[in-house]
Amino acid sequence: MDAALSYCAATNDDARVELQAQAYLQDFYGQCGFFAISEIYPEDGIPHVDMRLRQPPES
Repeated sequence: MDAALSYCAATNDDARVELQAQAYLQDFYGQCGFFAISEIYPEDGIPHVDMRLRQPPES
């Protein structure tokens, strides 16, 4: 996850990082800096939630 987020930061300075997580992984992604931006919904019969990376405050 660290490598993926480093790549995103290096190649997309102003882009938001969003993902569709399986709901049971919501706490894991929360520890990586993501927060939920949707309610839990089924995708292919598996509960999912949309999440977005928190952006650090601009200096």
